[in-house]
Amino acid sequence: MRPLVLEFPGDVRVRALDTQFMVGSGVMVCPVLERGARERECYFPGGGSEWYEYHSMEMVDGRGGREEETGRSRRGRKEGGGQRTAEGGERIEGGKFGGRKGMRGGGETGNGRKEREERGRSLWIPAPLSTLPLFIRSGAILPFVSDPGLQTAPQILRGEEVDLRVFLTNNGTAEGQLFLDDGETLLSKGKYSVTELYFRNNSLIIRPIRRSKKFCKLIGEIIIVGFGKNVPVHSVSLMGLGKIGRDFWSYDQEYQRLVIRDMRDLSTCHYNRISILF
Repeated sequence: MRPLVLEFPGDVRVRALDTQFMVGSGVMVCPVLERGARERECYFPGGGSEWYEYHSMEMVDGRGGREEETGRSRRGRKEGGGQRTAEGGERIEGGKFGGRKGMRGGGETGNGRKEREERGRSLWIPAPLSTLPLFIRSGAILPFVSDPGLQTAPQILRGEEVDLRVFLTNNGTAEGQLFLDDGETLLSKGKYSVTELYFRNNSLIIRPIRRSKKFCKLIGEIIIVGFGKNVPVHSVSLMGLGKIGRDFWSYDQEYQRLVIRDMRDLSTCHYNRISILF
């Protein structure tokens, strides 16, 4: 866990922000802190970052209204289809996100001086009891354990598969890392594995940099989001095997989501490349 200011030092609004936090560099948590609340205002930092809602994997679009107002004249009112509050947040109705463009730009401060472009945007986010407001920064690749019942390191070792979630930037890139150990042995004993994951040039690369047979996992499902609404996917190829059949992948152009599943030849302990042809 870390405060947002460590990830976004150029955004002045996160310097005193203590109601949300980062997990690593790619996951932002906006916990509900008020009793009975079913929505909350969440600040999305700028600096070129875009954000995806974790549960739906849809892009959060903050361009629904005017630039944020500041200063003494700020009032809550309706603009651009969303309700403005005294803090300038725009309300997202019904849990709907979407949109390819991210949140950039800022507004003016109380004295009329223009803020830096790294300034982000505040949005009101639905937060029912069953859902924790959780957002993924574009450019992240996150490994997931296929079985949600596996929580601790020893439990995860008993599982056979990990899934990958890839959240692309506007430039079509992302990166991440999978680290596995038993949760007990000191790292100096060397009992762990590290696999680098990155997406560039329309290819997902799986590159182990430290192998340990004990910690090898098969890769189950891969979901890649953020290609762009006007970008069709024509084929998917696996290094050494060529094009894979449509039974193993599907693409939803509306939601910009590619799903690759049941690829039993993929392992975290072997170098591989998945190439996508548009």
